[in-house]
Amino acid sequence: MHQIGASTLIYERLMMTVIEVCVEDLAGIQAAYEGGADRVELCVNLEVGGLTAPDQLIFDAIEMISGFEREFSLRLLIREYYESFIHNSEQQRDLVISVARLRKLLEKKTTFPIGFVVGALDADGTVPEKFLDEMVTAVDGWSVVFHRGIDASSARNDGLAKLVAHGFTGVLTTGGDESVADVVQLADDILQHGSTLQIIASGGVRAHNAAGILRESGAPEIHFRAPYEDGRPGTDPERVAQIVKVIREA
Repeated sequence: MHQIGASTLIYERLMMTVIEVCVEDLAGIQAAYEGGADRVELCVNLEVGGLTAPDQLIFDAIEMISGFEREFSLRLLIREYYESFIHNSEQQRDLVISVARLRKLLEKKTTFPIGFVVGALDADGTVPEKFLDEMVTAVDGWSVVFHRGIDASSARNDGLAKLVAHGFTGVLTTGGDESVADVVQLADDILQHGSTLQIIASGGVRAHNAAGILRESGAPEIHFRAPYEDGRPGTDPERVAQIVKVIREA
């Protein structure tokens, strides 16, 4: 009975997992929606890890999602500099200004949840607390997630604690690895911070390992790209559907 009960709980958790796909165009949003995902993170220039999408693409994305028949949400990556996660004070301020501008611009354009994905590190690799405070003020009640820069921090655990203390909604993380999900560390992150911070698992997520990452880490949310195997740009609808299917049917 104990094994059956545990299996049932894992199944129910996987069915409730929030699935987010990182996309860079309207076709990617459509692929994510039709493939069964719950949310997209929108950006451009994924070849350098993603940069802020232009306003018109954001407007078009909102119009598209507004016409969807089921609940679906949008997060916007705000990233102006790709050379490093380390940002000086001026660059950090630029990010805050960008978010505040978009928050005001989009306020009357959407009827569904929109959030922001941002991040910056100080020169010593730590998470800057002033930046966090200013960013929470800029989003003015909308969700705000710290991006994968947390995994490059020189004081990652302290950084997670700062995100909680300063009111961030969540964090996109591999658990600290450069590219692959570390399920042991993710599980520890959830144990320490999961009640107050959305831990969004990422890092090399594909159809063969997605369900295992979720089962072993206990992450409530997962994030992935779904590129075409032949290297052409865009999001592969079949790959999205495959990954969603293995998560939902695990």
